[in-house]
Amino acid sequence: MTTNLAEQHDPACLFIEAASSAGMAARLTQDCLVSCYMLSLMSEDRLQNVIGRLSPELLADLDDCLKAALGIA
Repeated sequence: MTTNLAEQHDPACLFIEAASSAGMAARLTQDCLVSCYMLSLMSEDRLQNVIGRLSPELLADLDDCLKAALGIA
């Protein structure tokens, strides 16, 4: 997740506007971009604080971005 919005129109990136209802529900403080090009795994025990959650609609959009990044759309 980044605040660099240069790739916001890329189908493998999910733009989330902080002022939108989804952005507010996720507790974002500024617009951000989830890039599905830079994937990595980490164990849940490394996560300390949950600051928000993505809505089911945003998760579905994120699935589409992942498919685009992996070429399985």
